Amino acid sequence: MALERFRAAGRVIPRSAAHINSMGVAYLSLGNAGRAAACFRRASRLDAGSADIFRHLGRALWTLGKREPALAAFQRAVGLNPRQASSRHALATALLKVRRTAEALEHAQAAVALDANDVVGLCILANCLGKANRISEASLASERALTLQPGNAGVWSNLGGFYAEEGRWQESIASFCRAADLSHSPAIHSNLLLVMHYGGFTPGQIFAEHRRWAEFHFPEPAVPRAFDSDRSPGRRLRVGYVSADFRDHSVSFLIEPVLAAHDRLAIEPFLYSTAGPVDLVTERIQSYGAHWHNLAGTDDVQAADLIAFHQIDILVDLSGHTAGNRLGIFARKPAPIQATYCGYPDTTGLPSIDYRITDEFCDPPGLTEHLHTERLWRIAPGFVCYRPPDDAPPISALPAEKNGYLTFGCFAIRQKITAEMLSAWASILQQVPYSRLILKNRQVADPAIAEAIRTRFTNRGVAAHRIEFRGNTPRQDHIRHHADIDIMLDTFPYNGTIMTCESLWMGVPVLSMAGTSHAARVGLSLLSRLGLVGWVAQSYDDYVQRAVAVARDRAGIARLRQTLRGEFARSSLGDPRAVTGALEDAYRGMWCAWLDLTGSGRAGRTPPEG
Repeated sequence: MALERFRAAGRVIPRSAAHINSMGVAYLSLGNAGRAAACFRRASRLDAGSADIFRHLGRALWTLGKREPALAAFQRAVGLNPRQASSRHALATALLKVRRTAEALEHAQAAVALDANDVVGLCILANCLGKANRISEASLASERALTLQPGNAGVWSNLGGFYAEEGRWQESIASFCRAADLSHSPAIHSNLLLVMHYGGFTPGQIFAEHRRWAEFHFPEPAVPRAFDSDRSPGRRLRVGYVSADFRDHSVSFLIEPVLAAHDRLAIEPFLYSTAGPVDLVTERIQSYGAHWHNLAGTDDVQAADLIAFHQIDILVDLSGHTAGNRLGIFARKPAPIQATYCGYPDTTGLPSIDYRITDEFCDPPGLTEHLHTERLWRIAPGFVCYRPPDDAPPISALPAEKNGYLTFGCFAIRQKITAEMLSAWASILQQVPYSRLILKNRQVADPAIAEAIRTRFTNRGVAAHRIEFRGNTPRQDHIRHHADIDIMLDTFPYNGTIMTCESLWMGVPVLSMAGTSHAARVGLSLLSRLGLVGWVAQSYDDYVQRAVAVARDRAGIARLRQTLRGEFARSSLGDPRAVTGALEDAYRGMWCAWLDLTGSGRAGRTPPEG
């Protein structure tokens, strides 16, 4: 209705920049960014001095994926009116998304200086501070925003994330719970589900919250669709993958080798990206020839309709409840068969997702079925393979040989490093004389976070100089830091995946601990495939004792260091064809089981019991 009124006004005053700008805002609100951009360009020619027009033009161009022109428009808006906070907000947010963090922070600080009580400005400032590794300051900015607007669910959720990065577990959970209570957003509630895995909750409690998430946000079953595709059991299958992480992200190291190895005579892959940014990894993934579709900017209904139009046979979620997930698409059941795989270490909670792809190490028959709404489909080689970096350096000599002492390491994010883990590591250092510990992640670049961790060790009698902190580094540099580590220490109850794979590829053995949920058994899965079951502890005390025992066998660690990469390459963990072949067999089995269930195909393969 507003658009029609602006059109009518435009016929009366055809050269009114204000009316044309308002018409563009209406188009943008309706999701038509192309027409909106055309309106804003026309308005800017009539009024080249309006910061509002250029800010709106930047929003439209950003929605269209034209990032550099959008940034130029935002910068023009700030230049025209430096004291307009909304233009500063838009520019800071855009700069942050293209990883120009220092510039983003400068504009965010300028916006808050204009109005210290602007909640939007404080939230943007908090996000910029967080990305700049000034996480404790980000928490303070969020707390300030909540004093002004205590009912803002988004701020509570952001604060929960910052608290988790600081290691303030109880405050983090309380903040996420408050956010979930205030919001009807599935994404905000998903943040709570993810952080619950870091510790303090039983697998049963975590499962119950996943069920609650699904029942609250998607209470109605999906409206049945008529799937009229060819139902031949042996035909080429259309498999769609939905992910926000077809980019330089840990998930890409697991899914890229599968996409490259797919048998195109058996599988026709479709990739549905739910995130806008494109990097070199994205371009490499696109080069494999799968059908590529960007769902960023489409709602769940539109995306589900598009997927149904493509007649996808099996739709695979690669995000679970991690950032950028689009589980709302799966709730609408756009494909006859739906599965979740490798991007999240747990159930989705959605009854509309039929299968969860795993292996017998992470989910032994009889152990975790009751923690899933999906049926578990185990693939024999192990549930993932890993693409090592192309520029990984050769294996170095054992650091202890030149240092004269043994160096432990953990490169996991701060959120995974619980108080229990710190206590275990302090016990290990106490029992291994002169040993050191290197902790490397983005969060420890914040001096307050590093100091809080160091204090935990000194309180346990471990001298401060024995703990070293290293912040985040570019991917090509990150892998080189393994040359300084003798033994990598895995986290519990949320094991590492990429950290473990990287360490093993670089010849660094990993000590892990196994529990009773998938998240707590990934280390067991990865290490078992290289014959390193002896590096998996079964309890806290066992973990400490094994660490002390292997630390005393420097000659054994040195021999292992020189053979690990070769063993990795020969194992299924380094064999994309073996894992992809097993995955394709799983897809065929799911397809045949669905045909049998619907009475539309010959007797086919059925999933293994359990």
